[in-house]
Amino acid sequence: MMPGAIPKLRAAQRRASACHALIVLTIAASAQAVPPVQPIPIPYYSFDAQSPSTIMMQPPSDTVPSDAVLRKGPVSAQLPQIVIPGDNLGLGIPGDELDGMSYNRSTVLRTTEFVLLFSVGRDTTGDVPQDPVLVAGNLPFNVADQAARGHADGDGYISLFAINTNGPIDLFLRTSNPGNVEAVAHFDEGGQDYQAQPPVGSKQPSTADTDNTNSTAYDDPDPERSADRASNRTVVHGLYFTVSRNSPSLDGSLPGTSGADIFFDPRPDLPGLQRQFPYATAQMLGLSPFDDISAMIVDDFNTNGWYDPGDRVYFSLARFSPTLLNLAFASSNGAADVYVSEYDAAGSPVIQPFVFAEQLGLVGRQDDIDALEIVPCGTPSSPCDALQFARDSGIRLFKGDWTNDGVIGISDAQVVPFCMSGPWQGPGFLPPPIPCGDIFDFNGDSDVDLEDFAALTQVFGTAPGD
Repeated sequence: MMPGAIPKLRAAQRRASACHALIVLTIAASAQAVPPVQPIPIPYYSFDAQSPSTIMMQPPSDTVPSDAVLRKGPVSAQLPQIVIPGDNLGLGIPGDELDGMSYNRSTVLRTTEFVLLFSVGRDTTGDVPQDPVLVAGNLPFNVADQAARGHADGDGYISLFAINTNGPIDLFLRTSNPGNVEAVAHFDEGGQDYQAQPPVGSKQPSTADTDNTNSTAYDDPDPERSADRASNRTVVHGLYFTVSRNSPSLDGSLPGTSGADIFFDPRPDLPGLQRQFPYATAQMLGLSPFDDISAMIVDDFNTNGWYDPGDRVYFSLARFSPTLLNLAFASSNGAADVYVSEYDAAGSPVIQPFVFAEQLGLVGRQDDIDALEIVPCGTPSSPCDALQFARDSGIRLFKGDWTNDGVIGISDAQVVPFCMSGPWQGPGFLPPPIPCGDIFDFNGDSDVDLEDFAALTQVFGTAPGD
């Protein structure tokens, strides 16, 4: 090592430590990223049984059950609100876990183009970089990015391509690509979030345990009418749901024994499960009773609450579901693919691929899907420009605006010295820690140096994006 290299290396390490300390001190002021231009409505959702919000918190001791349907509550609240308690669905035993849920999406599925809204499991890495067009448009967040920051499993992502009831629309004919963009964060992004733990935003790293968004569902066939969560209304539509295969109610109050059985409650606003037979058993879907449906969307075509010819179920299976070993078209471990099951002309269930994991930017060996929903991005008479939809609906980050207060000013500039790494060619160089590089690396050369500071001075006093 050259003389003087060790002191320079230690100085760089001290700068990095100081920046990390500054990050900790400023999380409350800078946790948010800039909310989307046109946010998608926040669906109802649930957390799994290993989520911090479902485990006793000290202090306080409030929790939300893993078998309850939730909605985002007031910004001042620490936890989401319970919309449908587990007791109303025939659940309520400790250890019960709502694993997939859906309202009947038949009308939207069969009449419009849409994108998939999905959440991922704790071990998901994504491993696909964000689309360069979106990065250039201040939309750097996707599954791979959020996994690297430690909290991908609490977020909601939308696909970058249009889909209809038959599957992805030819990507070469549209301005769309494989991949995903973060559209719903786990923690507060100007209101576009699942009100989940830990209390850090999209641009912040975290090693804390994260709430896992385990299921999602819009409570109205038109999600635009589901956007208002200010009132305490509960829309009374029949709810289709599955539970994890370890849920104790599968051996008791539920009319089924499999994590791949789908149940239906026509009045989830009333206590107790209102139907004493399932919407569909695992066998009716062509699945094994040892499978576990981890996410689903239901197309109950004749709205009778019974799986019969003409209906379709779009779903993902949990890792280690035995059926995944028998699907020749499954990607990787199969748990990040979306499948569709329906009866053929002979009345036998047929499972086909609907969207492959690679198309969603889920190529990690441990990737899986934990929640599914659809978001219309077109109408019966107008096609979907999915990439433009992603530009409008994705959570944004603007260079130079550390505090996300809408102005690049003194409070942002005073952070720069703590983020300075010097040029990457310099002796003892260490990359700037997250999120310093995200905010202040203006020229994209993986460092924060005087060139970047000069770029900051050019936009000083302006609003991000001007």
